[in-house]
Amino acid sequence: MDGNFMDFQLLYRSVSNHSKWHSSDMDILNHAIAANKLAGISGYLLRDQRLFYQVLEGSEDRLRLLFARICRDQRHTDVECLKFEAVDKPLFADWSMGYQVARLSGLAPGGISESPHGPEGDADAIIAQIKRIASH
Repeated sequence: MDGNFMDFQLLYRSVSNHSKWHSSDMDILNHAIAANKLAGISGYLLRDQRLFYQVLEGSEDRLRLLFARICRDQRHTDVECLKFEAVDKPLFADWSMGYQVARLSGLAPGGISESPHGPEGDADAIIAQIKRIASH
């Protein structure tokens, strides 16, 4: 991260307009790897059959701009910010953008609804699970 900025962490969930392994996933990943590295943003993208969960880390201003672009992206709908706050230390600093397809139910106690409007698990528990997946 850029030493001139406080690190922030953003977690969002959205519903993909395509099934997993669709070519749009690689388009997203390839663009994110290049653009995030230049912008000083790190993160990890998890997806299952329908949902994306993405953790992004960087300066507050850059994350706000990136999230606004993400919200306008036509490859997904129902974008919902689950967490946006300052962090002491980034968890994904080694990843300009990691990617994994995984079954996301059970990320948090009681499971995570696959409905974009259903009950949500704890954001920190979701981030911890993403970190565990990224570490393997």
